[in-house]
Amino acid sequence: MKLPWAEPHARFTMMFERFAIDVLREANVSGAMRILGISWDEAWHLMERAVARGQRAKKASVVTHIGVEEKAVAKGQTYMTLVCDI
Repeated sequence: MKLPWAEPHARFTMMFERFAIDVLREANVSGAMRILGISWDEAWHLMERAVARGQRAKKASVVTHIGVEEKAVAKGQTYMTLVCDI
């Protein structure tokens, strides 16, 4: 059944999820767990759902210019490739 105050298969209401995400943005996961009275798994599940919602809402865009740089990370043969939108 579709409910106006919760997403399908959600453990919490949308209002609680919104509040919990605000708390998680301001505190570390352990502190947010104590404040909200939720478990570690529930906190990570809330964050994953928020990221998924954000990705669905974000428009796809084409990058016209990119920059590529290879940097030495440590002595020896360890390198890292950086790619950025110029």
